[in-house]
Amino acid sequence: FYTDVMADKAEKVYALDFSGDMLDYYREKRVPENVELINSEARNTGLEDDSIDVIFSITTLHELSEDAFDEMARVVAEDGTIFVHDWSARSGSSRGPPAEHLYTAEVSERFGQRGFKVDSEEKGDFFRVTAR
Repeated sequence: FYTDVMADKAEKVYALDFSGDMLDYYREKRVPENVELINSEARNTGLEDDSIDVIFSITTLHELSEDAFDEMARVVAEDGTIFVHDWSARSGSSRGPPAEHLYTAEVSERFGQRGFKVDSEEKGDFFRVTAR
């Protein structure tokens, strides 16, 4: 879990998943003390406005609804950052989710429409977007 890496670097980490089974699996491997698990869809996290310094979406954006972009924009702090790393629809690889569920780096436009300055890149089977 990438959450463990973040927990080593941050004072507080919120780990969000819509799957209770995935959260139970994480609990079995022992959740770090500074991690709070949230069983919710990304479009309605229940977090306070402007309360999150950094949002990481690692190989999960393809699972999210359009409303999740609004929610990320709502909860990230004014000087915060949203970092996305996901499979690219351009990869042509048989690894990963079906291409019809995937985005390309152009998904950065959705963050730009919400007032963020964005930087994006396609590389191999993946893309990344940084929105500030």
